[in-house]
Amino acid sequence: APPQPGSAHLFKILAPFLPKLDAQAGDANLALGDGEPHPDHWRELITQIYSTHNPAKLGDVNALLAKYAGRERMLYLGICEKYKLPATFELQRPGAAMPPADEKRVKKFKDLICEIYKEHNPSKLADVDKLLEKYRGREELVYKGICEKYNIEPKLSKKEEKMTPEKFKQLIGDIYAEHNKDKLGELDELMGKYKGKEKTLYLAVCQKYSIEPKLPGGKKKDKKESEETRAERIAKIKPLIIEIYEKHNPTKLDSVDALIAKYKGKEDQLYHSICEKYNVEPKIPKSDPASSKDDEKKDEKKTGDEEAGTKAEGEEETKVLSAVEAAAAAAVAAKEKLRSQARGKGPVALRQAFGDLIREVYREHNPEKLSTLDHLLEKYFGQEQDLYLTICRKYKVQPEDPE
Repeated sequence: APPQPGSAHLFKILAPFLPKLDAQAGDANLALGDGEPHPDHWRELITQIYSTHNPAKLGDVNALLAKYAGRERMLYLGICEKYKLPATFELQRPGAAMPPADEKRVKKFKDLICEIYKEHNPSKLADVDKLLEKYRGREELVYKGICEKYNIEPKLSKKEEKMTPEKFKQLIGDIYAEHNKDKLGELDELMGKYKGKEKTLYLAVCQKYSIEPKLPGGKKKDKKESEETRAERIAKIKPLIIEIYEKHNPTKLDSVDALIAKYKGKEDQLYHSICEKYNVEPKIPKSDPASSKDDEKKDEKKTGDEEAGTKAEGEEETKVLSAVEAAAAAAVAAKEKLRSQARGKGPVALRQAFGDLIREVYREHNPEKLSTLDHLLEKYFGQEQDLYLTICRKYKVQPEDPE
């Protein structure tokens, strides 16, 4: 329906007080009738963040906007909070603060991206030039994001494969997922605490769980040689084991591969044990332990210089690990202290005490959450202490004893 004269007159009066549209930002910044920016504006803002901080999420932007239709502002603010960014609501101007593009480099990543799209999504081939122009200077991030989306190993040299905070976070997350799932919930907090020292934190975690660090430039030649040596050893020993089983215990023939896999690196020992069990004269001599030790000493001497060079870094890793463990112990101690303080209180008084403590945190750090407090206490009935400690961790507040 056409606007009525009265509403047109009212708009004319209010016009000087309404926010001006940024002509340079283009149509994406056009406001809707209720004064909210157009969804395309939010799309650009969110894409701008992901392209820098998490390229793997670029393919999810449209789905996110569809899920949060009508709540785009909340979505944008949540993403800003996650990546610790100020919510400026401003788009980056074309060419502003953008790294210069190397044409040779651009062509290289274009070819790599096209190779993926040809196999997995040919309809996207026409958009490659536009995509690279949009993220000029950040071609590697775009390429890695596309690789992650389609579960493809990036084809980058070790020189090009730089370790980013997100990469370290992923590596640490993988370790915790396998060895200590309880620590996954603390990962973001740890990464924030050791910002700029992600490598040291990662190495400390590797050391704690006795894991070989996965860092670029690591030596793989020795590993390849050892695999080749093992393959030769298996090719020699496996037929000998089969020969014994065929004569003395044919029921074991189906388990030969499983046995060899189980005794990886100890195939020689396996063979001689089988010979001994069935009173068979071994056709190959038993390896000399002294010789093996000499080889080990040679290997140790080879890597001695490297170990000396990284001694200082190792000491720093130990410090970090101690700090992490101390922080965890402090958290446990705080929790136990609160429990001890709370034992003498009745359920109602205890709930009220923790409610007051949470209210104080929200009043100082996030007043908008005060209106949800009663709902939270109801939702976490009987778990008020855990709720309080979680909120303290979120806002980096030292827990207090309930009065």
